[in-house]
Amino acid sequence: MASELSIEKEKEKKMASQLQRAVLVVRVASVDVPQDLAAALPSNLKVESLEFNGSTEASQFLIARLLNTPQVESVIIVLPPNDADAIDGKSGPLSKDTLSVLAATSRFPHIFSIIFSDQISKNPAARYAACSLAKCHMVTHVINDLKKSLSTLANETRAGDLECPVCKKRSLTPIELRDHLPMFHINCKKTLQLRKYPCPICKESSSRDSIVVHVHDEHAPSGVHVESGRSMPKVVSFGLCVIQRKRDKKFLVVQEYENQGYWLPGGGIDGSEMPDVAAQRECLEEAGIHATLTGVLRVEVTPPTVSPYMRLRYIFYGHPTDEDEECKTFPDFESVGACWVSVDDLDHPDIQWRGDEPHEWFRYVANGGVIAPITFLTREGAPVQLVTKPVANIN
Repeated sequence: MASELSIEKEKEKKMASQLQRAVLVVRVASVDVPQDLAAALPSNLKVESLEFNGSTEASQFLIARLLNTPQVESVIIVLPPNDADAIDGKSGPLSKDTLSVLAATSRFPHIFSIIFSDQISKNPAARYAACSLAKCHMVTHVINDLKKSLSTLANETRAGDLECPVCKKRSLTPIELRDHLPMFHINCKKTLQLRKYPCPICKESSSRDSIVVHVHDEHAPSGVHVESGRSMPKVVSFGLCVIQRKRDKKFLVVQEYENQGYWLPGGGIDGSEMPDVAAQRECLEEAGIHATLTGVLRVEVTPPTVSPYMRLRYIFYGHPTDEDEECKTFPDFESVGACWVSVDDLDHPDIQWRGDEPHEWFRYVANGGVIAPITFLTREGAPVQLVTKPVANIN
């Protein structure tokens, strides 16, 4: 019995491979097929054409045509570019003719439906209605994207042993199934769980994951980037402060240990801290100053290709909460001490600096550089606040 089924399956494959594949171009309201569209159709596809006038007879004829031509694997719905009925406010964002064609083609799950319309492709309400409500697979006005989709379908080998568990399309190879699932089923709601549609490649059937995501990620060709299973780099984050005193416009610097010179207050961010809170804590620990942060100068990223981990540096701007608070002068593990410097002190021959950053940022601020509001740094999901100008620079 098993051998007889195998023989029948091979016969099916052979018969399918001998059928010349076709694309049916449905011309709504007798519109002419654009020249660029006609030129984009793959040469190995037979092109058939059908006028559609929106009547009940036209819908029945379209269904009969699809039933009698099994080689049709895709339907392109071409709409008039300036058709007033292309977006019908009474019946919704799609015209009645368009909905009728999509209703007819949706009866054939193996057929890939495409709306070719500049007007609908660029209209967000119409696009959404076509894909989510009317079950159209693709809405486009871009010739290269149309050509890509048709070429993908035309180049299927029909030599595989896999069947799509959703629409039952047969004779797919693993690579073809991986292409097929998002093309045909990406608009399905979150119901394509593996528990209902087991993977035909590895037989996974217990997960709640989508079969579209599963096949894409778990059965990708070697070397192809996938989202799941990727290694997440270790992230090390730092918060630094450029603190300026309002009364004399001097800047706060920390005297680093081991005679490294002066530097900005700052340090590593603990796992549970927000970056601005960490920067304020480091400023207090290293310089003895309570800081009020009012802006963000920059967020710097060093990718893990440069170091063994990803580095994030948040550089804040602010001022002392109490202008009369004394700097730390007691040497401890955090620093030797701290003091205030002017822009003129940056070039003093007897002052050593750990690096150039204090020079760059102090001059940037002194010259009136733009500072982003502190609200630019916020927790994920926080309400968006309207910002119309940068933080006022006291210089």
